Amino acid sequence: MRAPLNKTGYIEVKVGEAASDFIKKMQLKGSDFKMAAKLYLFITGLEKRLKPCRIKLDAGDSFISVVNKIVHYKEPLVKLIVFEGMDSFEIAEALKKLHIADAQLFLDKVLSFKMEGYLFPDTYFVSQYSKVDSLIRLMKQNFDEKAAIFLKRAHILTPYKTLILASIVQKETYNKDEMPLIAGVFYNRLKKGIPLQADPTVIYAIKLKLGRDVKLVLTRKDLKLNSPYNTYIHLGLPPTPICNPGLEAIKAAVNPAKTNYLYFVSKGDGTHVFARTLKEHLKNIIKYRNNR
Repeated sequence: MRAPLNKTGYIEVKVGEAASDFIKKMQLKGSDFKMAAKLYLFITGLEKRLKPCRIKLDAGDSFISVVNKIVHYKEPLVKLIVFEGMDSFEIAEALKKLHIADAQLFLDKVLSFKMEGYLFPDTYFVSQYSKVDSLIRLMKQNFDEKAAIFLKRAHILTPYKTLILASIVQKETYNKDEMPLIAGVFYNRLKKGIPLQADPTVIYAIKLKLGRDVKLVLTRKDLKLNSPYNTYIHLGLPPTPICNPGLEAIKAAVNPAKTNYLYFVSKGDGTHVFARTLKEHLKNIIKYRNNR
């Protein structure tokens, strides 16, 4: 097995790949020691230490030298940034662009196990060969360490419903000073039995329907979409969070501002103007949308 290979280039070990698959790849590179290779990996225990990686083969490499390269490989980590307010569709897109894990499998598992909202926004340094389960576990553990303590203080709604509300607040504004006000508006509407009429919930409904991320400006037709996430036609909160909120949005949902506001509209500069009555709100819409 110390005979040099007759081919150079690269060899890749994939996530979950069996030692027998690795041996077949090595045979394609010129290794003629199939049985001896199996025995070597079994006796040394190295078959369990083959890690996902892409290794450059040099002239003169042997089967043993390649195995040693793989076992001692130190992979550079990839920087994955989960921004506040990113939903699972957007995170899956980021994974796809960075070639980390299986993006579609990640999305499927997050939605199936209702992990939206628990993928804590932060900067992560991960392997390109990370398993989907380990990525989700990493983000959830971060959530448990940094955010769960605040949700335990929820006193108006249950912790989970508070997380749902926080996700809507996060999508409505990135202005931290306004978050408690917007949370207060939504609490007031819930209390009075008024639909939340939050555009981000409809956008999330469309993403669920299409099964992918989408950037769009809502139309009147969109606002009639029959989905439990459409807060224009369904009272109350949507079934799950619609994104992964940051700490400030969570804190705002736990401790909303006490106001009489029932409406708000964007000024177009990242801030909002608030109103107590529909009449005031309509005036604000005309004023600020015309200005834009």
